[in-house]
Order: sequence, then structure tokens, then C-alpha cells
Amino acid sequence: MKQLLFSIAFSVFTVVALAQNTVNHNQTGTNHASEIVQGGGDLNNATLNQAGNQQTAIILQSGNENNATIEQSVPIVEGGNDSEIIQTGDKNNATVTQSESRNVGIVLQEGSANEATINQQSNGIVRNEDNKCK
Repeated sequence: MKQLLFSIAFSVFTVVALAQNTVNHNQTGTNHASEIVQGGGDLNNATLNQAGNQQTAIILQSGNENNATIEQSVPIVEGGNDSEIIQTGDKNNATVTQSESRNVGIVLQEGSANEATINQQSNGIVRNEDNKCK
């Protein structure tokens, strides 16, 4: 029974898409892992929203003028969320927003005229220095 409950509580979600696609994925709970892969095309949009603790989010995009957004929020002061956006191509945009502490946000971009933003917020109860962005 414990193994069944663990299997239900931990889920992995993967989406693979090509050019000019939009993917919006939402998760709530604990210990989720999501990956969105958009390759070989331009003008893709990927949004991954996770509400809960110990979440992992990855967006991989290749091509030009792609947009990737990861939002990770926590209902209580715990955090521990990891996010990574990897983009290759030109004029891509990446945004990571994380709340509370012990979060890691990484954006890797290769190409020209790419933009990246990482926002890590705390409500003042925990130290924001616990967050890491690269």
C-alpha cells in the first residue's frame, strides 16, 4: 500500500512538440518532475506552472523566437524547487519565477539576442540567500 501511494504521489510528465506549438502544463502537490521538449522549429511557447514543494521543471527548446516560462510557487515556507531552461537559437526568451527558499533556477542559452530573467522571491520568513540562480 505504501508503494502504491508513493507511485501516485510522484509523477513524471514529458511533452515533446515541434515548431509553432504552445504547451501549458500545470501541476500541484509534491515531488513532481516535468519536462517539455520543443525542437527543430521556431515560435514555440512553453509554460510550466508548479505549485508545491520539491518540484523539478525542465524546458528544452531549439530554434528561434521561442518563449519558455517556469513558475514554481509554494503554499508554505519550504521550497526546494529546481528549474532549468535550455535554449539554442536566436531571439529566445526565458523566464523563471520561484517563491520561498532553497530553490535553484538555471537558464542556459546559446545564440544571439536571447533574453533571460530569473526571479526568486521570499516572504521574509526565510532568507532569500538560500535561493540560487545561475
